[in-house]
Amino acid sequence: MRVDLPSGEPEILITSVLDQAHIPAKDFKALYHLRWGIEEDYKKMKSHLEVEQFSGLSVLAVQQDFHAKVFSKNLTSLLVTAAQRDVDQQTAHRKRRYKVNFTRALSRMKHQIVRLFTLTDVSGMLERLVRLMAQSIEAVRSERRYPRKPGRGPKYATNYKRAR
Repeated sequence: MRVDLPSGEPEILITSVLDQAHIPAKDFKALYHLRWGIEEDYKKMKSHLEVEQFSGLSVLAVQQDFHAKVFSKNLTSLLVTAAQRDVDQQTAHRKRRYKVNFTRALSRMKHQIVRLFTLTDVSGMLERLVRLMAQSIEAVRSERRYPRKPGRGPKYATNYKRAR
């Protein structure tokens, strides 16, 4: 399926949906953009969380690593959402919109997540984490456009361990 970008450059979308009566070809451009958030989440899982890297060789170790990483990402996402509300209020007067840097937020979460399980009252710790996350922000520059360089996409580390 060929879709013309606003720049006039053609983009080719590949799909397994072959029934044009079910989903007409003209709808693919909109569907592609609706899926963008899902693709970005996969990127977070692969590059930021290194979800394909495991600390052990057993099936149990792989499962534990996977679920711990998904849990930490989800908890971080919840706290980033709270921090973003604060950032939106603090930066409302600025020219650009600012967003919480998810990678830095995840790093801060990794250093505190075990402590969260040991505390009887976690509310104070969660509030501190939200404040810390709200300190790492970046400007959203939606007007930026850079030409794509073929063959320079992200290269993910291969997991050389095999589960037993």
